[in-house]
Amino acid sequence: MDIKAVKEFSSSWGFFWNRYRKRMLAAIGASLLLSVLEMFSVSLILPLFSMGFDAQAAIQVPFMDELRALMGYFSLDLKIDVLFFTFMAIWIGKSVVSLFLSIFVNNSTILIAKDLRNNVILSIRDASWRYFNTQKRGEIVNWMTQEIDRCGGVFSVIQTVIVSLFLFVVYILVGVSVNFEIMLALVGLAALGFVLARPMFAMARRAGAGELEGLKDIASDLLQGISGLKAFKAMGRERDLLRALSEANDSFVGASKLKVRAQIFLGFSQEMVFAGAVIAAFVVAYQMLDYPLVEIGFMGFVLLKINTHLTNLLKKFQAVSTQNYGIRKYQERISGFLAHPENTPGHSDYIYPSTIAFKDVSYNHAENSGVNDVSLELSPTGMTLFLGPSGSGKTTLVDLLSGFYKPDSGVVLIGGEDFQNINFRHWRSSIGYVTQTSSLLDDTIRSNVAAFNKDVSDEDVWQALRQAGAEKFVSALPQQLDTSIGEDGSQLSGGEKQRLAIARALAQRPNLLILDEPTAALDTQVEAEIIETIAALSKDICVIVVSHQPAWAGVADRVYEVEAGRVSLRG
Repeated sequence: MDIKAVKEFSSSWGFFWNRYRKRMLAAIGASLLLSVLEMFSVSLILPLFSMGFDAQAAIQVPFMDELRALMGYFSLDLKIDVLFFTFMAIWIGKSVVSLFLSIFVNNSTILIAKDLRNNVILSIRDASWRYFNTQKRGEIVNWMTQEIDRCGGVFSVIQTVIVSLFLFVVYILVGVSVNFEIMLALVGLAALGFVLARPMFAMARRAGAGELEGLKDIASDLLQGISGLKAFKAMGRERDLLRALSEANDSFVGASKLKVRAQIFLGFSQEMVFAGAVIAAFVVAYQMLDYPLVEIGFMGFVLLKINTHLTNLLKKFQAVSTQNYGIRKYQERISGFLAHPENTPGHSDYIYPSTIAFKDVSYNHAENSGVNDVSLELSPTGMTLFLGPSGSGKTTLVDLLSGFYKPDSGVVLIGGEDFQNINFRHWRSSIGYVTQTSSLLDDTIRSNVAAFNKDVSDEDVWQALRQAGAEKFVSALPQQLDTSIGEDGSQLSGGEKQRLAIARALAQRPNLLILDEPTAALDTQVEAEIIETIAALSKDICVIVVSHQPAWAGVADRVYEVEAGRVSLRG
């Protein structure tokens, strides 16, 4: 075992100690109790066997004087039946402690993974949209599933290391009490086992990093690849796509093989050390020093236990080395989100109705696209259309209005007050947002339209469906609101999905409805129906439509043409 493995264990220990100290202390306490019971039970084995084979010779074996004094303290005679039942009582107690320790550690592992996952969710919630938009969605999904499960699993491994370490020390102490010379030689062989394990730790370390990176790439590539499978399949190129996806899988498989080889070689090296120790102990103790067979047999048992716990200790240290990379990546990722918080300095509540105004607003993305020197004004009601080609800056305008970005210069005013002074969370609660992709979830119509808001009643859902022109088709479904729509609304047509997305926005009773390319993927008839629906809604609330479809211009109250980041009012 190398110094780096000790540092990795110390780092992993610190990660859990700083976050879950009470659980760590409880597990350590149970492990210590388990070790004490193990020590007592092992101390009874040699006297018990000696009394069974030769009661007279048993007087001279180790621990006998201590046992006699202990039994006398409890007014018990040192007999083989008393000794046997004492041994079994301690054995049963040890098993009970081990049972509860296992249950506690397993439950803790699950709860820790849940807590880490909640921390990720909170960090994503509070991160700026600009930073979030730079992260790969597949990597985030893998982070919240595979990576966090592995991080939680390290807690279990650490507790196993503690138990194995305690028991390793217990058997060393027992062995020293019986025969110091033999145990000194065995400790030397144990040190040899540590040295032989070093290359396997390096292999495990490389395998852990390779596995995690491979899983990350698989998750990211699959999420993108499966989304685009239909187009590739239609062109007969699905094999090329899947072949490309398999490259990340090959990398993961290679890392997994390396991890397995490291585990196998570690076990093999320790078995060879154990075999050498047994041969040496027999030759020296029995043939050269003429120790009693009972004592040699007991030392063989102690040696077996030492080897078992040493091997387990090394394997668990190896597992920590393998998974420590995951803990470091978790800390790096969550630190990245926490280092880029959403800029929400305002405390003023938004008051409706209010006029929205852009005053000399400019904002540029990293790729130098965005908007330049924009000035415009939006009334509390009516429909405003931002019309222009893709990439002209239309979406950037509504992203600024939604608080996703902060202007590089200029100011956005809500009711005459600087947008930065307004509570973003309160402001956003007044917005209904519909994107070009409906982004529906694999759940019921009720849950999707209510947006999982428990304050939205079934009556509110039906009202929103009615306003979005979706009441007719939902009413015709056998299960109506309880109908499951499939992943991303796969059980619905494009027009039906978009109407549900609009209904979801309306169910929140917004004062401002933003529609970003809401009909770009729909046919002209469905587009006309949705335009008619939105035009009716705009009489009561402020509606902003972002589109390059000229059909919206006929019903909009104001049309702003957007091109290359410049905005001009038509007419």
